[in-house]
Amino acid sequence: MKYKHIYFLLIIFNLFSNIISFNRSYFYRASSFGGEPRFERDWLSTINTQITGGSTNFSKNKCYKRRNLFNLYGPDKINLDAPINKFYFTGAFDIFEVNLNIYQNFKKNIFIHLHVPAVSAQLFPEKIKFPNNPIDINNGFICNKLNQFTKSLADNNIFLRSVKERGFADTSFFVGYTINYEDTNYLDYIDCTIELGALFATSKKKDPNLAFSIPLGYNGHYGITWIFNLSIGAYDWVTFGIYNDGVGFFDITACRPIRTIESETGLIRINNSVAKIKMGPVYRTGAYIKADHACWGLSILTGFSFEQQNKTTVDLFDINFSNTRANRDDSLQSWNRWNLNILVDYDFAKCNRLLNPFIAIIYNYSITGKRIFNTNMIGGYFGLNTEWTF
Repeated sequence: MKYKHIYFLLIIFNLFSNIISFNRSYFYRASSFGGEPRFERDWLSTINTQITGGSTNFSKNKCYKRRNLFNLYGPDKINLDAPINKFYFTGAFDIFEVNLNIYQNFKKNIFIHLHVPAVSAQLFPEKIKFPNNPIDINNGFICNKLNQFTKSLADNNIFLRSVKERGFADTSFFVGYTINYEDTNYLDYIDCTIELGALFATSKKKDPNLAFSIPLGYNGHYGITWIFNLSIGAYDWVTFGIYNDGVGFFDITACRPIRTIESETGLIRINNSVAKIKMGPVYRTGAYIKADHACWGLSILTGFSFEQQNKTTVDLFDINFSNTRANRDDSLQSWNRWNLNILVDYDFAKCNRLLNPFIAIIYNYSITGKRIFNTNMIGGYFGLNTEWTF
């Protein structure tokens, strides 16, 4: 009984984490390995925390070319009464992320899964530059023009200062079913897990008055989410697997910045309109190979994944603006990314022990993509499995 009390306290203080942590796909950083199938043991409890961080000065544009961070949608070109109307910014992006995953098995292969992410992100604009002109904001002539430009933006309630975003990203809750099949002649096992759940809009939204603000989640959208994992074990030590996860969103009605003329490009939009927003689904597919417990509890995994968000569309309520023109905005188009995931895990599990911890080091490398921040992530997770007997 005293062990149950200890375990309850560990959950409250979030001291441990699961063997393969789950996180979401976002344009601003490379995502982690998607996960292996769940063990089907009755009353197995798992809690894990994945901690990762990264930084970048670069993005990838729609042609998969590396550009300055804020140039992922092209140079900013806006219709504004100012001496500057076409430019681009250089800058930096830093992120620190924590993903808490809690799993609880029941009988008959059923389990539940709660995912709670938190993010701290900072965006720092450094210089403003002009096409075919390397002069930066330290030049006096440019500074005079820039002062007029920033005043014109401020008159439209748009500001160019650095942004610090801290808070929860979008929370998810799943109900899952898992199978661990071992009655095979040639393979060690075939495991499969399916999860279906809901995504809740618990994250901070993009601030339309800050030019460099980004949403920490999916900008106020609720959705239906899924996870599928399949793995095959062979030769007593090697595992091959595939996975897919994603989320489909419900439409929302909100006021958002919109493109009003064909020549507008980049991050900054002067006009806003209430619109019905149909956000494109986000999905991720990956494959991996793992040397499972190759040396005592040590496992090494290498995997590749592809993640994408499809095009978002808006239906404007204001008849003075063109739907067609608004939906050509580059920020509404699809983005995608190819990732390399490397993971080294050590499992401290022993037979007949109630608490079985494990730790890992992970590295997520952004290989290529379009309309993304080129942010690689490094970190780890640490976790605990406990199998209850009733």
